[in-house]
Amino acid sequence: MSKIFLVLFKKADPDRIASCKLKAEKMMEILSPDHLTPSVKVEADASTCLFLFNDRKQVKYHEFSICTGTFIPLPDNWWELPEIPASASLFIKTDSNTCKVIVNNVAGRCTWYYSDSEQFIVSTSQRAIIAWLGSFQYNPQALSWMLATGNLGPGNSWDKRLQHVSAATTLEFDRHNWKLTKSRSPVSFVKVHQSKSKLKLSLEKILDNIFSEMKIEIPFTALTLSGGYDSRTVLYYMVKHGMLVPTVTWGLSSALHERGTDAYVADVLADEYGVPHRFYSTDFRMDFETVFERFLKSGEGRLDHINTFMDGFRMWKNLNDSGIRHIIRADEVFGWLPAQTEQDVRISLDLHKMEDNANMPPLKELELEEQYYPAEYLRMDNESLSTWRDRLYRQFRLPYVLTALHDLIQSYAEVINPFLHTDVIAFCNTIPDELRSQKKLYAEIVSKLLPSVPLARKASIPEQGAILRSSRIVSLMLNELNSEEARQLLGEKFLRWIPDHLFVDDDLVNKTNNTMGLWVKSAIPWKLKKIIRKDLVKYSGDFNQLAFRAVICTRMHRLLNQDANALNKNTAVNKMLIN
Repeated sequence: MSKIFLVLFKKADPDRIASCKLKAEKMMEILSPDHLTPSVKVEADASTCLFLFNDRKQVKYHEFSICTGTFIPLPDNWWELPEIPASASLFIKTDSNTCKVIVNNVAGRCTWYYSDSEQFIVSTSQRAIIAWLGSFQYNPQALSWMLATGNLGPGNSWDKRLQHVSAATTLEFDRHNWKLTKSRSPVSFVKVHQSKSKLKLSLEKILDNIFSEMKIEIPFTALTLSGGYDSRTVLYYMVKHGMLVPTVTWGLSSALHERGTDAYVADVLADEYGVPHRFYSTDFRMDFETVFERFLKSGEGRLDHINTFMDGFRMWKNLNDSGIRHIIRADEVFGWLPAQTEQDVRISLDLHKMEDNANMPPLKELELEEQYYPAEYLRMDNESLSTWRDRLYRQFRLPYVLTALHDLIQSYAEVINPFLHTDVIAFCNTIPDELRSQKKLYAEIVSKLLPSVPLARKASIPEQGAILRSSRIVSLMLNELNSEEARQLLGEKFLRWIPDHLFVDDDLVNKTNNTMGLWVKSAIPWKLKKIIRKDLVKYSGDFNQLAFRAVICTRMHRLLNQDANALNKNTAVNKMLIN
């Protein structure tokens, strides 16, 4: 998944081409993971520059037009299409008059933009834009949301000047009048009055049609396979249509031989379907500083989910080295977790406020800026709790949490998401609430696919909180929180409060979830869980996780300031820009 950077200049200047190429090479050095051979493709003329970092023929581009995420063949003149293709995640259409940026209905490819009187920039990388601008303007909202939720929150960049292209949005930039217009299609749920059996037949037909049109290069593509519903469904349809795609899964070495884990079930599924399968160990053995640095540089600090990458991205490098260029994932919109309260919805989507956790104080009590909660994310009049939940899943969780996971592997492989095809999303918006909760309609379809292989009951990777109890990691966090940068960003009150709440337990680092806890979760009926959640149990946050998020904030602040100065240190570039 190559990182994309496009800049349009108001004033044409043929002499700018050489300086753009020099800038691209310097940006390539800072954006590429330290264990990959960096590369950059450059297209440039007097008024436009396009950089593709670490691209290995994954991204379709023609001159300055780009299309990503496609898995259904495009017409030969795809750059002339008026709208984004149904299977694409991002479509940038550029000519001498306009630049049109279109993201799909769930913003499946995170895209940022910046505009001033001299240049218009579009990029899938915050770091690339900051490096190009040569300055960094800190956004306190990014810090507040990271502390509370582990993500940057709705629309936030680390730099307050950068804007996110939200789901179902089109930007149209008029190059002659130097004017930007923005339009957006609302998420609309329209219930169709059909029987459950007819709805199931309709969904099965849509999925079958999509996979019948799918065309991928098998030697250069892999499917991430778990023991759950979604990836096994993708595998079923791919095999049905003659695509024996290699599959991969990962986790602790011990999980591969433990019945009921994702790793164990994935291995059985691959064998049943007759596809090549490989398991990658993510046991925590490396120096954490190296792991953490790669995690921040690759993901740009958008998410705190480091537990999947404790091998230091070794798995992703191995896949890249072996020729894998496309990764198929099974992100979807079939439904989400049941909820009884608005707090349930916020917590489940990672869209909550700090005080939604009973053991956490409001940010203002720690003398930090409160989170800004956009009005469009509030529950509307006459909107059911389930509809609100699923609307926010499309508007927030997919664009700001799941795409942040994609960002982490952006330098290694291009992500393909068949279930985010326009037809699937449109159909799921017609499913009644009661058939979306717990993916009920979809689950009944999946239950018929290889019923002899049960769903996984246990994860193959440790919980985030367990990893962050490692004495090595706690020591690193405390050292970082003693830095001058931490004092400036987080303040004395937070820094005096957090250390007393940290725990150390090295026995949990390379262990998966507690089996009894999972048994209890699966054994208790949902109606009883609702009573327990409402009357007996309150949500609580993890203090080690909060400290880790604080460290992400300080490290990203430092990294982005370094990025801002990276090109300024390049004297060759500076001389050409001055001239």
